Amino acid sequence: MIRYAKSTRAACAWLLTGAFVLGGLALTGCGSGGGGSESGQTLAFVPKSREHSFWLAVIRGAQKAADEKGVELLIQSPTRESDIAMQVDLVNTLRTEGADGLILAPLNDESLLRPVQEFGKQVVIMDSPLRGKVGEDFSSFVGTENKTAGTLGGEALVEALGDNRKVVLLRYLEGSASTTEREEGFLKAAADAEGVEVHSSSQYAGAGISEAQTRAAAMVDTIREAGGVFTPNQSSSIGMLNFLRDSGLAGEIEFVAFDASIELVKGLVDGEVTAIVVQDPETMGYKAVMTMLDVLGDKEVEPHVDTGAIVVTTENLADPKVRSILLAYDSGIEQHLPAAGE
Repeated sequence: MIRYAKSTRAACAWLLTGAFVLGGLALTGCGSGGGGSESGQTLAFVPKSREHSFWLAVIRGAQKAADEKGVELLIQSPTRESDIAMQVDLVNTLRTEGADGLILAPLNDESLLRPVQEFGKQVVIMDSPLRGKVGEDFSSFVGTENKTAGTLGGEALVEALGDNRKVVLLRYLEGSASTTEREEGFLKAAADAEGVEVHSSSQYAGAGISEAQTRAAAMVDTIREAGGVFTPNQSSSIGMLNFLRDSGLAGEIEFVAFDASIELVKGLVDGEVTAIVVQDPETMGYKAVMTMLDVLGDKEVEPHVDTGAIVVTTENLADPKVRSILLAYDSGIEQHLPAAGE
């Protein structure tokens, strides 16, 4: 059984002494002074992991909102995005320890439903939908309109295709609702386009970059026959790019990725990536906290707070808004961007 200290001060001491080490676990807002947050409220935030820069950007946005409002933000995450059981344990433990509200990015749209229902309506779901009823099982969903984002990716790939109209979809992970919706959006765009054939859409990348690269390598013949590829999240996109480079296909096949990273933006600039569909991770984290505070303050909240998505190409890299979102993913991306104002 995973156990956590019941008070903020005790929790900080517990973490600092290293009594129990959990990969990806962090407690923020542990000040050296006495008495907790200005408001006395503690929000629990459980992202999918800390494996990828996307989640680090989400966490920065959430912490910014918490600091502005003077609330404690307790951030705990599974070690990996495949560890559903760990996330279930975390949510159950946070409920028994008495957090005022929960912000959750569920790893699985079914397995996390019961823990969320038991937590009560003081829950905001973010990034990835849950198979529950908004307003009954939880209060709001904050995140990208994922099917629309997937459609944007599909349209970008279709537009870039030449004579070879075969496309490949490498899915992410079964049970991940956000990526499932992106995949559905991509397939809709492909189906609506004249002459486009979905060459493969049944393979799953898995939770990590190395798994995605391995799965892509196992599909090498299928990918070689295609004119374009789409991947629905950061790890599957980086894994696919690594495979394309290793196999000599980078720049030879149209590739639309999802979520930014240093590797993917460099690939875009170098002609290895056709386009990248990006979310706004810092805004997502910020709005999730603000929405949770509205829930706790008995204010009316929107059932879905859409944080947006855009398609990045070499043609709009100099756009200030695009630049801001890319740098939220990772400040190291700046070295691959045109100078500001160009």
